[in-house]
Amino acid sequence: MTLTAPSPAVTPTRRIRVQHWVLGCSAVALLPMVAVHLAGAERVDPIDQPISHYAFVPTGYEMILLGSVLLAVAALAIGTAIARTARRAQRSGRAGLIAPALLLGTFVVAMMLVGVFPTDRPGTLGDPSTSALIHRWAASYAFAVMPIIGLLVSRSRMITVRQRRQLRGLSLAVLAGTALVFAIHFPLAAAGSHIPMFGLIERIGFVVMVAFLVVLSGMLRPVQPADLPPTPARLTPGLRPNHSNCSASSNQAVSKVASSSSAVRS
Repeated sequence: MTLTAPSPAVTPTRRIRVQHWVLGCSAVALLPMVAVHLAGAERVDPIDQPISHYAFVPTGYEMILLGSVLLAVAALAIGTAIARTARRAQRSGRAGLIAPALLLGTFVVAMMLVGVFPTDRPGTLGDPSTSALIHRWAASYAFAVMPIIGLLVSRSRMITVRQRRQLRGLSLAVLAGTALVFAIHFPLAAAGSHIPMFGLIERIGFVVMVAFLVVLSGMLRPVQPADLPPTPARLTPGLRPNHSNCSASSNQAVSKVASSSSAVRS
């Protein structure tokens, strides 16, 4: 009789591979951001203007698109690893990892939209264009959904108890900061203005987003036996239990017991 167990959703090798993808993409994503800041140093104020205004300096649009795609690939690597674990956990009635995997998928889509659709040129009057609206709402969604993903992952068994506390605290801090900025910025944006030092705040948020992806990938661990559903016993194909041997063994055991009883009486 042989037992067959499902393979772990996140093996140590796969964990290292995911971390390498995330670290590599995150590090390379910073390079085009540095490049556009240097190229647009005389045209864009990094303290007051958003990163999206670099789309209108030479090669700025391509650099922003490249950075967005790299962050999307990093998030996709994490989401794929979590989705594999979610399939295993779902078999045992624990579906808590499905939501963060799906939200990471929406984060990937949002980052692609941020890169593909540029905002309006600085100084543009009137209502924002469709491209600008898509860019702004996609960026806002990406910033807002990241701490929610962290809170959902912190409730799973995919990370250790200590890491759950750490990730929960980090996610709550990022969520509180994001909510505070949105609560101030959105009313001002609706009135045609913006929050003071908006450019600096957005750049800090970008660095936090990259760091959050790196931290999340670093917390992935191999699935433990307690995370997986119980595995039913299966007979190896072609083998059948030998009931005759079992009966013979039982008869021999009964005979031995009877002989021992007779010897004791004599």
